Amino acid sequence: MGVDPRTIFLSIMLILAVMGLAQLAFYLLRPREHYFGYWSLANFTCMAAVVLLFFRGRSPPLWFMAATNTLIVLAWGWCWCGCQVFSGRRPRLRLLAIFAVSCFAAFAIPSRISEEFSCRLLVLSAAIELITLATGWSVRTIARREHLACAWAMYLLVAGIAILIAVRGCWGAMALRPGVPLTQEALGLLVFPSIIIVLTLNMGLTLMVAERMRNVLLRAADRDELTEVLNRRGFKAELWRLFRQRNQTYPGAVVLIDLDYLKVTNDTLGHAAGDRLLRCLAEAVNGQLRSGDAVGRMGGDEFAVALAGVDSLQATEIAERLSAAYVAAAALISPEIRPTMSMGIAMISRDDRSINDLLARADKALYKAKAAGRGRVVVWSPLSHDSTTLVV
Repeated sequence: MGVDPRTIFLSIMLILAVMGLAQLAFYLLRPREHYFGYWSLANFTCMAAVVLLFFRGRSPPLWFMAATNTLIVLAWGWCWCGCQVFSGRRPRLRLLAIFAVSCFAAFAIPSRISEEFSCRLLVLSAAIELITLATGWSVRTIARREHLACAWAMYLLVAGIAILIAVRGCWGAMALRPGVPLTQEALGLLVFPSIIIVLTLNMGLTLMVAERMRNVLLRAADRDELTEVLNRRGFKAELWRLFRQRNQTYPGAVVLIDLDYLKVTNDTLGHAAGDRLLRCLAEAVNGQLRSGDAVGRMGGDEFAVALAGVDSLQATEIAERLSAAYVAAAALISPEIRPTMSMGIAMISRDDRSINDLLARADKALYKAKAAGRGRVVVWSPLSHDSTTLVV
C-alpha cells in the first residue's frame, strides 16, 4: 500500500499550524524575542506553500508552482533569520529577499528548470540546502558561544536534515526523469520526509530556547543584581566545588572582604555613591582573579573570594593586589572618598568537613582585622588557631 500524499499534506499542515501558533503566542508574550516571530512566520509561510500544493490540480501554471516553491524557500529563510537573531546577529533580510526573487525568476521563466519536475526539484533542493547550511552555521555559533547542549544537538540535527534534503533531491531528479509521470506513490515518498523535518526542526528550536531560558534563570538565581558577581547561594556552590577539588599541597583559601566606612559614604555622598563603590569593588576583584577563582557578594558590604591552589603567603599577596586595585579604582569615583577594606583569610584544611566552618574562621579573621583598626588583612591558621595581621 502506497503513501497517500494528501494525508501527508494534511499532517504537515496540522504540525505547521500548531507550532506556528505556539511560537506566535510566545512572541506576543515576549515581543523582544524576535526569533519567535521569525520562526512563527517560517511555519505559516511553509503552511501556505503546503496549502497551495494541496490544491494545485493536475497541470498548475508556471507562476503557481514558482510561487509555491518560492514560499518554501522563504520559509527556510525565515528559520535562518530566526537563528541569526537568536545568536545575537541582525537577520540578512536583504540577502534573503534577493535569493527569493532569484528563485521565483528561475521557477517562473519558461525554461527546462521551470518546465521539468526533476530539474525544478533539483534547484529547489539546492536552494534549501544552502539555507540549511547557513542555519547550521548560526546554530554552531550559538553552541560554541553559550555551550548549549541542545544547540549542539540542533547542529547535528540540521546536518542530518541537510543530508536528507540532498539525498531526496538527487533521488527525485534521477527517478523522475523527463517524460516519466509523477505517480501518487512517488509524490508520497518525496513529501513524507517533510513530516520528520518539520517536526524535529521545530522541536529542536524549542529545546534550544528552553535551555537558554533555563540557564538565564539559573544565572539570575546565582547572581547579585547590583554587582553582577555571585550571590551568597552561588558563591557557596563555587566554594563547595573548590572544597571538593582541594589538593594535598595547596588546598586553597577563602577571603572575606568588608568595605570600610561604607555607611559614612552613603550618609555623606548618597546611596548612589555607595552602590558605585560596591560595583567598583566587584570589578576590581574580578580583574585580579585567576581562572578557577570565584567572587561573591555575601550581603550588604561584605564580599567573599575563593582562591584555588594557594598557600597562606600567596593568598596574602592576592589580597594585597585586590586591595590596591580597589583603592585605585574607587579613588576615581570621588576625591572625598578614602576607600579601604578589611580582609579575613582562612586556609582550607584537608581535615575540613564543612564550608560553614571555613567561612566561620574567615569571619573571625575579618572581625580581628576590623577590631585592629580596619584596612588590614588577617590570616587565620586552621592548624594553630592563631592569626597574623598585615596592614594594607
